[in-house]
Amino acid sequence: MLFNPSVAPLALPPPGQTSSGKTFTLMGTEEHPGVILCSIYAAFEAIQSASFSNFLVRISYIEIYNEEIKDLLAEDQSPANMSNLKIVEDPKTGPFVKNSVEKVVESAEQIIDLIKFGESNRHYASTNMNEHSSRSHVLFRMIIKRGFTNAGGTGQGSGGVVPPPIGDWENDPQVPVRVCGLNYVDLAGSERLKKTGATGQTLKEANAINTSLLTLGTVISKLATGDKNQHIPYRDSKLTHLLSSSLGGNASTTMIATISPAFDNKEESVNTLRYASRASKIVNDTGVNEIDNLDAFLGQYWGEIQSLKDQLQVSTEEAHGKNAELQDTRDEAERKVGTLRSQAEYLEQQLYDVQAQAAAEKERFLADIDALQSKLDTAQHSMSRQDAEQRQRQDAEREREAGQRRTEIEALRQQLDVEKRGRADEVAQLQQQVQAAAAATASAPAHDGPDESVALLGNKLLQLTRQLKDERETSAREVAMLR
Repeated sequence: MLFNPSVAPLALPPPGQTSSGKTFTLMGTEEHPGVILCSIYAAFEAIQSASFSNFLVRISYIEIYNEEIKDLLAEDQSPANMSNLKIVEDPKTGPFVKNSVEKVVESAEQIIDLIKFGESNRHYASTNMNEHSSRSHVLFRMIIKRGFTNAGGTGQGSGGVVPPPIGDWENDPQVPVRVCGLNYVDLAGSERLKKTGATGQTLKEANAINTSLLTLGTVISKLATGDKNQHIPYRDSKLTHLLSSSLGGNASTTMIATISPAFDNKEESVNTLRYASRASKIVNDTGVNEIDNLDAFLGQYWGEIQSLKDQLQVSTEEAHGKNAELQDTRDEAERKVGTLRSQAEYLEQQLYDVQAQAAAEKERFLADIDALQSKLDTAQHSMSRQDAEQRQRQDAEREREAGQRRTEIEALRQQLDVEKRGRADEVAQLQQQVQAAAAATASAPAHDGPDESVALLGNKLLQLTRQLKDERETSAREVAMLR
């Protein structure tokens, strides 16, 4: 973690050639936040978890463009407004830009919005090596002031928001205060003019960038020797002047060196690594920032400690009494547990007996069911045999009756045939008689009256014909009834 609120200030100046990813490392994106955004969130998480404290957070965003200081958070970006900006020394937090805008913030989201506003005022340009090349150095500074209190102001807000302060604690001489400064520096990349193709204003910007980086390299080289008596040229450039407390003062400093993976940039990558190697040899004497109003702070907390001792004594006595009560409660609980265990064993034995009795009843019930099923099968078999015998008797009786009816029908049919032949013979004889009478009548001499013999024969023939017809119909009905 790159944030420690007890040591100040902390600086992150990443060296490296242009287009090697310095700005992306510090700023990142919404999906992949950089070091600055992660540190901001970490700082507000620490603020949120602090107890018995009030906090005041201020930020500033400064640009060094062509060795001129510009305030990126100022609404008025005119040269006249920027001419009032000056570097002055603060004995607690180090050099800062006087008359620059310092915004009081209450959440990480508010800082991110201000950074976006400052980035819109920053100088960028396109070169042969970087379409979005930084043309200046920028310094993002966050000052955190903590006021210790024994009532209210727990510092625990919601959603990473700084809670509102209790009264005017910042100017109260009785409130102990500690101040911490965090500096984040985004250096413009070193440039080789042959590669970048810089001309005109871009060329002027490149010269200013390289000059300030050269001064920074000189400062780092001198600090790396460890000689405390030599002169360090911090004031040779505005960049090193602002970074003086971070490079050689009471600061925990982290430097990130970025290099390009391209073989064509091998020389620049080697120089960057040498630069970082020299910087790693710098040793700072860091310590916890002193607390203002220390006597008031100690008096306040000695009183708190005595109060806590008294509370601890009372709590100890109460604990002894509660221990005795707890022992009685434990004995009573063990007695009840023993009683419940005995009841459980008795109920378990009863349950076992009931289960055994139920199993015996089940066996007897199943045996009765098997006996009844056997009787039912026997009865069904007997009934089936009797039904079969009865059906056989009924079928034989029907067959016998059918045979008798067939015999009667055959006898009746033969009788009818005999009667039919008899009647047919009579009809044939009558027809012959009628024909003979008709012939005799035709050959005899005519006379006035009809031949009575012929008429009688005709009537008799008609009667026989009708009688034969009636007998046929009667026989047919009788045969139908027999069937």
